[in-house]
Amino acid sequence: MRGALVFFLFSMSRVFFVDAFAQTESVGNVYAIYQNYISDIRPTKCPMHPSCSNYAMSAFKSHGVFKALALTSDRLLRCGHEHSYYPGVMMNGEFKLLDSVVSGYEMEELLVKPERLFSVKDTVPDVSLILLGQLIDEGYFQEAIYEYHRILISGDFNSRRLLEINHYRALFGLAEYEKVIFHHANYLPEELKVDPFLNIKVAEAWFKLGQFEKAVDVISTWSDGEFQKADEFSGLAHAYADDYKAALRSYGNITADYAYVDYVHYNTQIINELTDLSFLSPAVAGLLGIFPGGGYLYSGHTVTGFSAAILTGLLGYAAYTSFDVGNKGVGVLSGIFALTFYSGSISGGVKAAKRKNEFKKNNLKSKMKYSFN
Repeated sequence: MRGALVFFLFSMSRVFFVDAFAQTESVGNVYAIYQNYISDIRPTKCPMHPSCSNYAMSAFKSHGVFKALALTSDRLLRCGHEHSYYPGVMMNGEFKLLDSVVSGYEMEELLVKPERLFSVKDTVPDVSLILLGQLIDEGYFQEAIYEYHRILISGDFNSRRLLEINHYRALFGLAEYEKVIFHHANYLPEELKVDPFLNIKVAEAWFKLGQFEKAVDVISTWSDGEFQKADEFSGLAHAYADDYKAALRSYGNITADYAYVDYVHYNTQIINELTDLSFLSPAVAGLLGIFPGGGYLYSGHTVTGFSAAILTGLLGYAAYTSFDVGNKGVGVLSGIFALTFYSGSISGGVKAAKRKNEFKKNNLKSKMKYSFN
């Protein structure tokens, strides 16, 4: 099943080991050959996102030669196995398992679950903001941004605060969280920069960007028991930042009459479960990886572990027998492959232990409830 990808890895080793570390263009050429002439004729598609060939290309762009080869070998061993350890996403109508070389906001975006957002209205409706509110309520967020700028330029509004709150709602609807942060720092009137509700939206924007520590820093000023929405968000942000004691302290400020008190009680239970979690040791996984596939087996990647042991053993045997009969060329190539997959299985075992630990934490955290409205 992975024969075509093994060809890709072989080509990479040829580029880097035989051609004395050729330039990035050489890697791109090998990648283009695989994508244009081999990928489409395979009987099955890679179940991972990015695909193994894209993953390999990203590894060679992001890391040095040896680490990139180890990462690629690890991915080839893991491809299509132990689906439960990877988050699933829909890509172009197909279900894929998310597994990137470099974790970051770009990958987190794929996991964001959309939430229906609504406008904020005062007890006495501001007639000038009716259209803005209707656009937000109906999901026309870009049009709401246009309406916001029209109202701001015309000066035809009663409450700048209410106008900005709905502006932030529209930006959230477009997932333009950076603009919320930038606008708040550079364009908001000074008196509104200390508004608790607007600062909560800034903290939420940092949270959506995966910057949980920054979210905690912003919300800490307002999480004091006086503004319970801030305390509720502070509990969530601290939990995602792995500061469970601080999360429980924030939730402790919530009173029984708070609108989302049920969320708070539920999240408190989740935090208690997070506190009681037991984790695998990446160091132990690395040590067990001395035996091919041992780290994977320790981390629960059973199929990958046995695949690593068998493949590494076969390649090592091929290298030994080739040298034994005097076929040094095949022996060298087999040895390179054996060492590549062996080192990949060691580092992969360590990553598998860390991945399982993160999976256990994130699986619980994803169950926490919070409304961004």
